[in-house]
Amino acid sequence: MPTKTGIVSKVEKYKINPTLKAKLMKAAIRIIPIVLVLAFVIYRFAGMLETSRDGSLKGNIGLMRSAVAIYYGDHNGEWPKDLYCLIPQYLSAVPKPPDWKSVNHDEKAYGIPFEPISKSNKVVTKFDGTGGWVYSISGDTKDTERGQVYMNLNGTDTRGKAYRDY
Repeated sequence: MPTKTGIVSKVEKYKINPTLKAKLMKAAIRIIPIVLVLAFVIYRFAGMLETSRDGSLKGNIGLMRSAVAIYYGDHNGEWPKDLYCLIPQYLSAVPKPPDWKSVNHDEKAYGIPFEPISKSNKVVTKFDGTGGWVYSISGDTKDTERGQVYMNLNGTDTRGKAYRDY
């Protein structure tokens, strides 16, 4: 059975020097507010990135819808047969993203903006949720009209609106 002096010596062995303890407390008091501020900034920054991506998407859809409408007006009420025929006259100033070779892209669609969520610029005629764009020339379903361009991706934006409904 250990003696009282044996227990005390073990406790003293792990005792922290009061000067070191004070230094550690001062450091913790200085570091904790900085960590809290950084956590808040990172949280807010992540939300701003999502919001800016939604804004980029709206801008790209507006660009393509405008190009389709201008084509329609220039060709006496005839819709473009696909979005590729809008290149280069109506969609010429769209830059390639820096990593365009590594993303889901369509080589012949250079000039069609990349959809910022899946980073794809492929164009399909029926919604399949794989990314890129849907161009409805036929208007063969109830929810689409002729000449309509919309996003080919499932999910919602930061406000809860479905991407397909843009």
